[in-house]
Amino acid sequence: MTGSPVIRGTRLTVEYILNLLAHGASEEEILAEYKRLMREDIQACLLLASDFSENIASQAWSLTQAERDKLDRRLEVYRSNPREGASWEAVQAKINNQ
Repeated sequence: MTGSPVIRGTRLTVEYILNLLAHGASEEEILAEYKRLMREDIQACLLLASDFSENIASQAWSLTQAERDKLDRRLEVYRSNPREGASWEAVQAKINNQ
């Protein structure tokens, strides 16, 4: 968690919340699991991701061709396997077993 942005008043990282959303968790499910979170906290996570994405896109010109090719390959793998990874049920089970 060192150096990662966290949601105010919690130890939850922005990355963790974004991963929950990416794996199919709804805002309602996340809010039910983490009582201290508010809908605005989830929206702030999404805004941070959007800002980060825009920042990366504006700096894309500084990547080498090899780096661009590597990113393109990773994006293609993601596009061809969008459901690869843990299901929301598996994530919940892992959370409940901690």
